[in-house]
Amino acid sequence: MSPDGAGADEPPVRVGHYGGASADVLAADARCAPRRVDGAIVESDADLDCLLVDWDGHDAPADAIAEGAAAGVPVVVFDPAGQAARAARATRAGATEYVTPAALDDETVADRVVAAAADDGRAARDADDRRFVRMFDGLPDAVVDAEFVDDEPVVRSVNDAFGEVFGYDAEQARGESINDLLVPPERAEEARRIDRQAVAAGHNIEEVERRTTRGRRTFLFRWLRYPTPDDGARGFAVYIDITARKRRKRRLQVLQRVLRHNVRNEITAMRGHVDRLAETTDGEAARRAELLHDHVESIATLAEQARDIEEAIDEDGRTRSPVDPATVAERVCRRHDRETSEATVRFAAPEDPPSALADGFLERAVDAVVENALEHHDGTPTVEIAVEPVDDRWVDVVVADDGPGIPERERRVVSGETAVTQLDHGTGLGLWVARWVLESVDGQLLFGDADDGAVVRLRLRQAEASA
Repeated sequence: MSPDGAGADEPPVRVGHYGGASADVLAADARCAPRRVDGAIVESDADLDCLLVDWDGHDAPADAIAEGAAAGVPVVVFDPAGQAARAARATRAGATEYVTPAALDDETVADRVVAAAADDGRAARDADDRRFVRMFDGLPDAVVDAEFVDDEPVVRSVNDAFGEVFGYDAEQARGESINDLLVPPERAEEARRIDRQAVAAGHNIEEVERRTTRGRRTFLFRWLRYPTPDDGARGFAVYIDITARKRRKRRLQVLQRVLRHNVRNEITAMRGHVDRLAETTDGEAARRAELLHDHVESIATLAEQARDIEEAIDEDGRTRSPVDPATVAERVCRRHDRETSEATVRFAAPEDPPSALADGFLERAVDAVVENALEHHDGTPTVEIAVEPVDDRWVDVVVADDGPGIPERERRVVSGETAVTQLDHGTGLGLWVARWVLESVDGQLLFGDADDGAVVRLRLRQAEASA
């Protein structure tokens, strides 16, 4: 575009102004299409490319600047006096550029207006870039901006956390292979496999071991590709340190196994002593031996439930897949009906129930709820297990009984409405097993209302709705 005429393919810049000597310059420049603005910038003025505010041509120039900035229009301020206080006020109000006669040199106000209008998109992009850089550097996890060159992930940039974790700042890492910097030699082939998957799929999640300033540590690695003009294989590699979590999990597993082994041994010994006591005594002593036997069996049940909980809360390697909830519920019903002669356990389901997203632990969850109903009934329990579609997204496995019901206090604890404390913790583990199994497959444990007894709903996502 020439300084004295609009380019052949470029329309003139639509400039709003409030009058003043500087506005006369716009009318004489073919690159500009000036229009006087009366009052505040409103929606009808949203098609402006730029706003010129002549400080001496407006009664409240700072307000005019702020209104233009608020409307998203670049604002050029011309101040014939060139006062520092005015420059500060204009900047605070949102001026894109503050111009004085001394600063123009061989340029005109029209030149500055045209430049401000042309740079507006670039300025917005620059602002976005600055915001992204702040976010990139502020992330607590190590992040690399990398590009695959000849199948090698080459560093283009790293955030501050990367330097803290791995010991390489942006200048040291730029242009280097991520694998050369971080991958232990014996894991080189694994790293190449991960690279191939990342390039092919555009995304990847892996658990990896990498060299850091604190020795080798375990990370959850994520690769996220982003589009580039040349359609290159460029993206972000994110390293989330899970070393402490992995160590804690391993320690808990060892502790739980040792405790279970010791508890099993103690239970076996107690059973032997109690059985011997029952065989060699009668009367009150024999009755107390039977009570002791019941307590020992309760401890044994708790130990088994603790094992179930350990497995239920361990989500590593577990995936959801379509499961027929009716088949699972009916299997639980038949087992309890066969093994519990003093109870009635019934099953009902629609002719063609929807499949649900779950895993192999669903049967354990249903079983735990049924066990809870049978255990807390003082008489001859009746338990009904049913499969009920809720809507086109959810399906329920419903366990209803005619027992005393689940106390409101315990319902609130298990559902998470009340915190677990020494006083509020529930009386058993069965409902907790069910809740954690369901949470791991994005389901819910819900408590319904019944005139007599309890209603527990194991709510699952329908497989068809998530396809």
